[in-house]
Amino acid sequence: MRIPQALRLVAVSAGRGSVADVEAFAQAVFDGGATAVWLRERERSADELREVVTRVRAIADRRDGAVIVSGADVASCAAGAHALQLGRHEPPAREVRERVGPDVVLGLSLHDPIDARALDVVDFAILAPVFAVPGKGPALGLARFRELAGRASVPIVALGGIDATNAATVVRAGACGIGVLRGIAGSRDPRRAARELRRALEGQS
Repeated sequence: MRIPQALRLVAVSAGRGSVADVEAFAQAVFDGGATAVWLRERERSADELREVVTRVRAIADRRDGAVIVSGADVASCAAGAHALQLGRHEPPAREVRERVGPDVVLGLSLHDPIDARALDVVDFAILAPVFAVPGKGPALGLARFRELAGRASVPIVALGGIDATNAATVVRAGACGIGVLRGIAGSRDPRRAARELRRALEGQS
């Protein structure tokens, strides 16, 4: 996994539907220009999650993309995940790093205020919410995001309320890339949504 290139446009799965639904989503967003798919599939059984990861990895390899999986289970890496994303459901990052060793790529979900010590043992972080998202608490706003990202010792992915109208602005504020859930998974056409976001990031019309 090439950081930060793989984190340029992270399409977040909706965490529902069949294995085939997730596979189709991954195909669509990689076709549209996503550089990674973040599988937030916590409700699935271990066997089903491994199947999802294996299928999405096969698609990612054809597009030179990356697969990120929520959780601290290295079985996801054995199935093909490039990175594990640690959230509030997982043990502390330092504890996970000691358990999985130095070679596993770890991401960390962050909110304000950030835990600077935790960043010492991960490879990247996802900071949210940049803009207002229902049920996700106060938005950081661009100024606060820029301040926090500037303090971070690892590449920062921006998440929360990001769309084609503000994606480039967030990158200029210090993000190495963006993560998008509603704007892609909630779209009727995830391929088109990913394409529009990628064009916005690349400064295309």
